[in-house]
Amino acid sequence: MKKVSTLLAVALFSILFFGSSVTKAQLIPGTFGLNTQFGSEASELSMLYTLSNNFEVGLGVGYESASTTTDGNSSDAQNTIGVNAYVAYFLSKGDVNPYLTVAFGIMMPPKITGPPEITKNTIDVSFAFGGQVFITKNFAVYVEAGVDYNISSTTTSSTPEVKSSDNLLSLFTSAVGASLYFW
Repeated sequence: MKKVSTLLAVALFSILFFGSSVTKAQLIPGTFGLNTQFGSEASELSMLYTLSNNFEVGLGVGYESASTTTDGNSSDAQNTIGVNAYVAYFLSKGDVNPYLTVAFGIMMPPKITGPPEITKNTIDVSFAFGGQVFITKNFAVYVEAGVDYNISSTTTSSTPEVKSSDNLLSLFTSAVGASLYFW
């Protein structure tokens, strides 16, 4: 959590420092790019495409690593890979762009071999508000905060088969990231 707080502070400083400079860039329709994000839920790398001066869409791969502690005993970290898609709407044009975003993701942790064998899947929907600052003509950094709704289902192959589902609503999730546009 301390890393995320430090990253957020650096991103906010960058927004304030570089946001007062002369206009460097804005979103150009039909532009492709790369986006990387480090968040409180997971990290991701995605391809992005700008539909207009205000709309950006992206498709990417997410990564999450988590370990659990039970009665003081730590277990091995569970690494999870998933896919995600997002749509961002930018509220202004220029060096400093506030935006709203909606994201959808599916995470697929590896099966836990048993007996019993455990299969888990997670669907994630998030809404966020953020600010993006162009450092150069085609490189921007951003910070965002939002709400995340997580639906997790678990199937245990035992006799009888056991299925369970967990729903988690996380408020004030945060993320920092960078986008590189190619034009």
